[in-house]
Amino acid sequence: MTGERAYVEVEPRVRLFVQEFGAGPPVVFVHAGGMTHASWDHQVASLSGRFHTVAYDSRGVGISARPPSGYSIGVLARDLLHLIRALGLERPALVAHGVGAHVALRLATNHPGAARALVLVSAAPWSVGDREGAGGIAQTLWKTMQSGLALNRAQADLDLIDQQYFHRPPGEGMRQWCLQMALQWPLPVLEQLIEGMSAVDHREALPGIQVPVLVAHGRHDRKNRYEGGVYLAAHLPNARLVTFEESAVCPQLEEVARFNEMLAEFLDASS
Repeated sequence: MTGERAYVEVEPRVRLFVQEFGAGPPVVFVHAGGMTHASWDHQVASLSGRFHTVAYDSRGVGISARPPSGYSIGVLARDLLHLIRALGLERPALVAHGVGAHVALRLATNHPGAARALVLVSAAPWSVGDREGAGGIAQTLWKTMQSGLALNRAQADLDLIDQQYFHRPPGEGMRQWCLQMALQWPLPVLEQLIEGMSAVDHREALPGIQVPVLVAHGRHDRKNRYEGGVYLAAHLPNARLVTFEESAVCPQLEEVARFNEMLAEFLDASS
């Protein structure tokens, strides 16, 4: 594959933008909420010499189709399964961030043979609030995010980037790049996804996910709180936690070199 740009139809008239680079064992990157396939650029560039990398925009996001409905973790997981099958990928590894990690966990639960390994970045065993301690998005932050989006979504996006994404100031270029990705999420898409997120809870399914799992979490993650990563590593049967001591919710952007090294090491071992 040589950087082809293509669209994959996952249901009638719903086509997802896909970007592929490289050859070798397949790796599919699943972006977070407020981000697009471009958020994985540093990882794709690092891995495409040895792996077949696939990064895509989920439905409603970036330059994928924007159907009027279908914005739930279950539907997004089904889209991912259809994409894997349409591209003829043989049990790819999934590298998934934030909301994308919820999608990957749901796919691994519903279709155990679909992926050979998972990399869960800033992931959580449930989406919102405290259940068995902290994990996922705190209820107060969840309410703040929703009210901000409803009144001034551009400022709400920028506030989230400035206050939650990074442990240290990322520089204006990175800040504006993240804002541009966030603005590629239409507000109706965000509202539909938010509506069902409070019910997302993977705890009962975790013992049944038997594939190797790398849980990558920033020590200073105040959004998808660090405790959630600890919980996942303790309750997934074949998981280990890698803590990024200088990162918040985006270790793949804050500690690029170390993240890429850990990612390549894990993917080599699980290929």
